[in-house]
Amino acid sequence: MCKTKLQLPSDKNLENKIVWFFSTQTMGNINPIILIYIISFMDLFAIALSFPLLAPHLQDLGASHTFIGAVVSIYSGIQVVSGPIIKNANFQGGWSDIRGRKSILKMMLLISGLCYGILGTTSSFTVIIILRIILGMVKHIQTLCRAIISDICPPDKHMEIFGKSAAISGIGFIVGPFLGGHISEVSNGFSYVSFLTMVLFFINIGVASLLPDSKPKTRTTPIVNSTGIINTIKLETSKTLNGLKSIDWTKQWEPFALRFLFSLAMTAFLTNQGLLLKEKYQLSQKYSGYVISYFSTVGTFSAYFLDSISRLFKNNDCISKLLGYYIVIILSVVSIYLTPNLLIHMSILMPISISSTALRILTMELIMQESNGDHNGSLSGACYSVTSISRFVTPLLSGFLGDIFGVEAVILIAAIPALAGVLLCLHMKVSRCVDVKEE
Repeated sequence: MCKTKLQLPSDKNLENKIVWFFSTQTMGNINPIILIYIISFMDLFAIALSFPLLAPHLQDLGASHTFIGAVVSIYSGIQVVSGPIIKNANFQGGWSDIRGRKSILKMMLLISGLCYGILGTTSSFTVIIILRIILGMVKHIQTLCRAIISDICPPDKHMEIFGKSAAISGIGFIVGPFLGGHISEVSNGFSYVSFLTMVLFFINIGVASLLPDSKPKTRTTPIVNSTGIINTIKLETSKTLNGLKSIDWTKQWEPFALRFLFSLAMTAFLTNQGLLLKEKYQLSQKYSGYVISYFSTVGTFSAYFLDSISRLFKNNDCISKLLGYYIVIILSVVSIYLTPNLLIHMSILMPISISSTALRILTMELIMQESNGDHNGSLSGACYSVTSISRFVTPLLSGFLGDIFGVEAVILIAAIPALAGVLLCLHMKVSRCVDVKEE
């Protein structure tokens, strides 16, 4: 029986193809790529069950908006710090070097499952914060799945499989809020949802056990010490900074600013959406779950029709489309703030969801256009960093303002970065017109 290796030499394309062939054959009659799809879907499905319910649950426990924002921000901040330790696969000291990706994946699934199980049984704010910190440290399931795909597939297959994995796992964000909202309607519903989330993580451990064993790298020191971890963080930080230095920021500051403003706007909106539905319309968790699932469904399917939607714009250049979608975000957010009717609210969610999908794709497209194909890896990493910063800052800020002005008014925060995006797009259009005239 052929034993598949996960560690692939990057400079031997023929061997990559051979390993790819064997890795996609039956291993216990199960394709390892299919297993990765299942793990990715189950992971996001489990998160989508419980995360939309977390803020209302904390509010029921007596938490302030500031505390709720802090709980969300802590997780995002820890993810940024812990990411290099988990993601690193080539530097001595990285977890997946020493233990192998499969072992680390199973360990992360186990710890994540236990944390969500405990989350459903505790009412202590201190314990909740500790659990969120632990989850921020270990909840890198999607990242590790992508790393495993990179190991067992040749480079020319990466984008195809990444795309399929994202599409399949994205279904979890459609089904999860719907089912989670239903379960939460019963007495102690959040506890049941948390327990189901834990069970899904444990099932994922069984699925991960079917993956081919990876071959850990040998090293002289048999344990992971704090020095190794610190060195890993230092090296990854240095690599990131060096990559950012290689980017021509005289060209790229505007596209990255648009990306950051989009991320700020949507994080502010999504962070407050659940509480807004509860406080403004007195919706139960079940119906809030319906609304969130509807929002996710529109966003998912709109990606397939984005070209047709974009043809509605008079000017088809990227900046004009960005300008139009930012304007849609502003008008939609203000309309949601003003409308007292839930049905109108639901109808307005459609253009917001479509615009969110479009802005995510178009800002990345603009960044790559300005780079002329150079430093794509550094640009992708910088985009991730920009998104992480917005997810760390926005929930805490909106929570603080929510205690002062109320969650209904705080939803307007999403319109502020969108307005800045409109102004920046106008500036870019004017400056490009001037450049064309000078030529």
